[in-house]
Amino acid sequence: MNLDNLNLVELNAQEAKEINGGSLLGLLIFATICIIAYCFASDGNDRTETYIDGVRVGN
Repeated sequence: MNLDNLNLVELNAQEAKEINGGSLLGLLIFATICIIAYCFASDGNDRTETYIDGVRVGN
């Protein structure tokens, strides 16, 4: 398939960098969400006990 037939042109390095420039912000947002989720998921209590039908399970 020829790009000229579709009226498309290839991006040069500068144009590609300008288009893909938001990846660092996305990574920072993703890391922040992961840290917040970890804080909510772990209560920091090593003495947590889980019981199902009166029988202790886990830990």
